[in-house]
Parts: sequence; C-alpha cells; structure tokens
Amino acid sequence: AVLCRKMGASMEFLLRLHLTIDRPAALPTHSILSLMNGIDPHRLSDILVEAEKIPDPHEDTGERSNPSVRFARRLLAVANPAALASAEAARDPLAALAFLCPEEGSMVEVVALDPLDDLAHGPPCVEATSPRVELLPFKGPKETTVLNHRRFCNWTDRSAEVLSVQLVRDVYRAAVAVEKGSSKAYKLLERLSEPLAELQCCSLQGKNHEVRLAFWLNCLNAATLLAALAPIRLGLAERPGDAGTWSELLQTAQLEVQGELLSLIEMEQVIRAQNEISVQDPILKEMDEDCRVGHLQLKRPVPLASFAIHRPTRSGFPPLRIYQAKHLQAQLELNAVHFLCCQMSLDSWRRKVLLPESLKWHLADFGGETQMLEMLGDILKRAPEQVDLVGGSLPENLKELSLERHDRLRVEYQEVLWQFQVPETPLETEQGET
Repeated sequence: AVLCRKMGASMEFLLRLHLTIDRPAALPTHSILSLMNGIDPHRLSDILVEAEKIPDPHEDTGERSNPSVRFARRLLAVANPAALASAEAARDPLAALAFLCPEEGSMVEVVALDPLDDLAHGPPCVEATSPRVELLPFKGPKETTVLNHRRFCNWTDRSAEVLSVQLVRDVYRAAVAVEKGSSKAYKLLERLSEPLAELQCCSLQGKNHEVRLAFWLNCLNAATLLAALAPIRLGLAERPGDAGTWSELLQTAQLEVQGELLSLIEMEQVIRAQNEISVQDPILKEMDEDCRVGHLQLKRPVPLASFAIHRPTRSGFPPLRIYQAKHLQAQLELNAVHFLCCQMSLDSWRRKVLLPESLKWHLADFGGETQMLEMLGDILKRAPEQVDLVGGSLPENLKELSLERHDRLRVEYQEVLWQFQVPETPLETEQGET
C-alpha cells in the first residue's frame, strides 16, 4: 500500500488491495474508512460486490466472503451508515441495516457502551476533567499480532503523553495480577483494549522532542511487557526465554499508532533513529537502515536510550519507569543510576568494573568505552541533584559506587539473563505531575 501511494495509485486500487487481505486485524482502520468515504457510492457498491466474490480461504465451503470485506462493511456501517446505505441501495435497500446487527460466528462482536462501566476505571491520572473518547461499538479478534486491534477508536481528545503514562500503569497492574493468579487478571487485560485503542488516533503533531521521546518510550515499554505477558494472543507458543524468542516476539507484536502499523522492533528504531546502528545487539542487528516509518523518527540522538528501553527479563536491562516530558533528562539519568546500582559491581582493589552486556552492544552511542565510563561517573555524581528536581529516592549502595579515575579501570560485561520476569514497581516522579 505504501508503494502504491508513492506510485500515485488511485483510491479505488488501494481499497481493492486492502480488501484482498484475509486478516482483518492487519487492516489500517482509518485508511480503510478514508478510502471508502472518498469513492462514489455507486462505484463503492460495485467494488464491495466484486470483493465479496473472493472466497474466504479459511472456509471449506468457500461460500462466505473474505473476512476483510465483512469487516469493512461493519466499519462503514458504524462510521458512515449513509454511505453504506447508498452503496447497498442498488442491490437491497435493507442490506445496510443488516450489517448493524452481528452475525452468528462473526469475527466482530457488538458491545453496549455503558457510561457506568467507565467509572470503574477510577479518576484520570492527570487531567482535571475526564477525557472524551469515542470507541467503535464492536470488538476485533481475540488473537491478533496487533496489540491494539481488540477495540477501535474513532477519536480521542486525550493527550498522547497522558495516554502513554496511563498505559504503563495499567499494563503493569495487569501483569502483576496475571503473575499472582488473581481473579481480576482477565478483566484487567480486557480493559487494556480501550487505552490501547486510543493510540490509533492520538497525535504528536507540533510536539517537541521531549514529549515525543517520553511517549515512544512509554508505549514501547508497555507494549513489550504486554506482549511478553500473553504471547499466546500473538500466536506464539510460550513466553520468551532467550535472545531468539525475544527477537521473534518483538518482530511479531505490533501497535497501530497514529494510523501506522509498527512492530515493536520498528518502534525502537523510531527512538534510536539518530543513534549508531548496533551490530552486536542480538535483537536489533537485523534492523533495516531504510526504515519505512521515517516520518515518525526522532530527529535528535538519544544517547541514554540503553538506560530507558526496558525489557522484562531477569537481568541485563534497565528498570521500568514512567517518563514525562517535564524533567525527562533527569528521569533518564536517574534510571541509569538505578540500573547501575542494581547490576554494576565495582572492585577497586582489582580495578575492575562489571557492567551489563547490553551496554556493550551500544558503546557507539557514548563514543566508546572510555567516554561511557566518564559519562556514567558524571551521572552518578549528579544523582542527588536530580532527585531533588523530580523526587523519588536513591539506591542505598550509591555511595559505594564511584567511577573516579575511570581510565585505570578494566571493564568486563555480564551476560543477559533472558528469562521473562515481571518488573518491580515502575519508577516515576513524586512531585505530582503524574
């Protein structure tokens, strides 16, 4: 579809292309609606009739139409019923009304929008007034590689930053419930479909670098935890336990953000776009330099990305933190401090320092090993000032760690323990911004 747009293909051709896809969960919702609304109703009727003749590859009888066609009709019935009625008038004036009712065994499910149900979510985390969100009144498939295609959002006025903050908290709460075997676990996972759906419509237009970086970090960290928590929904057999299964998970899981479908690998590429490409990272080494989402990439390098991107493993990656644009640099440095105090060991007698292997993969971000040690020494020194700025607490063993005279230190790296593990309570500011 991207290639066809660059070639100047017509809207009709693009719509036909989308309708040949036999996996409705992979369809870009807003693109489908835009294409159908931009085509003459009579011509749209012909296209839908012709597309219905494409047999469903998952049906033995071949009598039912492609599930993408049924999905497109339901989508249009909700978003623009007049257009669907006009398109169906040539065949059956009542056909449009039929699509407002669920079929038995349909891949979508009509649900009632009960305002009292929203009250159970509790008060919003930041905004004084409740955000206004319009979700389409049906659900998508339970098993799909797109994490936020369980529900579909028509529009939302919630800011992207606030939405990403809530997402990290909600995903973590669900992860804890699942690990404890709580009876509320399933309900918490289902509720995630609503804030996740809002990512389809959120906008970063006109936002500065800090807002964009905080948003992408929160979304990536939350989505990674959610995908690893319930990989069966992605069609994967078990939770990741080594570099290979983590790579498969991050390439399979996707999010629709601002109308774009991105794998979690591509989301990390958005963050690291201006950094040096790592050939040692076992997950990112296959990253395509010609990223297809270049318009979403950050325009400035993020040297501390290795201290911000969380993967829920037993060791080797920084802790989970909720990021906000205000004091973002201080938050990044404090996360580095907690990471080092937890997983760095210093032997002054042998002049040796043991660091997580994940830092070795991205030495180019710091300019080399010597420059990295110098930067980490400065970050450790500034930690008390950063805590005064954003709140929180410092690790008890901070005073025991000092990287002075780093040029005399011998650096060794500790292997990553890739087994999945739910992280500790997310770190965040305590000054009330969130």
